[in-house]
Amino acid sequence: SSRFGPRKSAPTMDTNPMPKFHGHAEDKGIRHSYIKRGTPQLTGKVERSHRSDNQEFYQLLNHEDGVDLEAKLDEWERFYNFHRPHWP
Repeated sequence: SSRFGPRKSAPTMDTNPMPKFHGHAEDKGIRHSYIKRGTPQLTGKVERSHRSDNQEFYQLLNHEDGVDLEAKLDEWERFYNFHRPHWP
């Protein structure tokens, strides 16, 4: 136990979504890799990406019935990757 509370055990193959995600990413031609343990400088990049997604996509979604969320996410990813300004 640490100041963050008791450490959780690692997920089992039955509960771990990563193998399924990894296979899906490969099917889409996407190379998926894990962040190396003990490299917090890499974690910051992932957290920043999550923050951008939350602030610029999820919070602005209109959650009406009939909204095609997969299409909206595809649209967001194209905009984010090819048109949105990225500052150094």
